[in-house]
Amino acid sequence: KLLDAHADGINYYLYKHPAVKSEVIKKYKPWYHLMWTDGSVSPTRTGGVKREDVYKMYGAGQIEIPTSTTYSYPKMNAIDENGGSNGFAIAPKHSKNGNALLYINPHVPFYFRSEMHMVSEEGLNAYGAVTWGQMFIYQGFNAHLGWMHTSSYADVADIFEEKIIQKNDSLFYEYEQQLFPVQIKKIPIKYYGDNNGENINTKIFTTYRTHHGPIMGSRNGKWISLRENNRSLHALLECWTRTKAKNLTEYKKALSLLANNSNNTVYADANGNIAYWHGNFMPKRNPKYDYTRPVDGSIKETDWQGIHPLNEIVQSINPENGWLQNCNATPFTVAGKNSPDANNYPAYMAPDGENARGLNAVRLLSQIDKLDLNDLIKLGYNKHLT
Repeated sequence: KLLDAHADGINYYLYKHPAVKSEVIKKYKPWYHLMWTDGSVSPTRTGGVKREDVYKMYGAGQIEIPTSTTYSYPKMNAIDENGGSNGFAIAPKHSKNGNALLYINPHVPFYFRSEMHMVSEEGLNAYGAVTWGQMFIYQGFNAHLGWMHTSSYADVADIFEEKIIQKNDSLFYEYEQQLFPVQIKKIPIKYYGDNNGENINTKIFTTYRTHHGPIMGSRNGKWISLRENNRSLHALLECWTRTKAKNLTEYKKALSLLANNSNNTVYADANGNIAYWHGNFMPKRNPKYDYTRPVDGSIKETDWQGIHPLNEIVQSINPENGWLQNCNATPFTVAGKNSPDANNYPAYMAPDGENARGLNAVRLLSQIDKLDLNDLIKLGYNKHLT
């Protein structure tokens, strides 16, 4: 029903406004929305695959059967950047009027997000930002609660080194000392050619995949596959149901769909609760292996072991200090000295480093007594450089 209504609404608008000329899509279909439901600036996680890896595999025009080599790259210890999203939640103990406060400050390109109010005759009443024509409020509030997203560096994708073997004219990969056929698919890609873009050419790529996922590239003579969660119907359901949540329990029920693979959440509600969740979709891995590097794809031990339930994800609900912050950085400083303890979680859950905005947020929030909205805005625009 939602997908049909979304397509019908856009098509009806184009019908009623003939002066608006669609550049590419002349008629919208319900399934189009499922192509992208995440909403963040960078929803697809690459697990460490680099552009040069893809070029070696698919761009050079020749694919070589890999040889056995090793590869490693340094683990991220800090984030060196000066822009991004900042979210603050203030509990009633630090509020002048006794209500929780939520500060939503998503640093995104100017045309990336539109601010709007969505109301329906079935009772929907939500205000906030959408991303490029999505049917749901991506971050904002309804009459009962508000939610803010910061793009996350939570580790939600991994790359696997595959052992490829050629027998006659067929390709196989080794897994648990058995051979399985490599799945092969031809994908046509259209692109503008000569004549100032008037000609459209087509290039056909022969692609490969194992049970881990697509072969994304070649590095040091080895094929590397990617495991991630890029297309998910549950992501759309989660984004929609949270707009209708009335309390913390209902919001956690939406989060329990475990489908948001790129966002942290800062939360506050009319009952005075504040909360933070570091990511939402988090695969279970074997702690014996370092997933910041490519892992051996030929053994079962490195495979994902399901998904962590919501109560196992790094989080903080109603911390004693009465405030929460996240600025695209580590979850282990979200509530100052009352933050979650990194020792209680697998290392792969939150490899995020700290950044200057996070340090400054903790410094400023540690000094607060009672705030109103204007005080909170001033705090968000503090010009102190860490």
